[in-house]
Amino acid sequence: MVEEGFAETPETLEAHADLIDALHQEPELRDLAWRLDLDGQVTDPNRRQTELRNFIEHGVKPLRSERGRA
Repeated sequence: MVEEGFAETPETLEAHADLIDALHQEPELRDLAWRLDLDGQVTDPNRRQTELRNFIEHGVKPLRSERGRA
């Protein structure tokens, strides 16, 4: 992430990861969600899981099927 320019240093990357972990532990912390620019799509576990299921169903499985035919 640092090499790609998303974080200036490993320390800033770690600090950001700590904030994300804190939000995971307490998803009701709206100020932290706002600070991280994350909405209910990410902070609500049910919505997040729905998004992951949809991604797998419509993004991953079709590609997997195509590879099996090639």
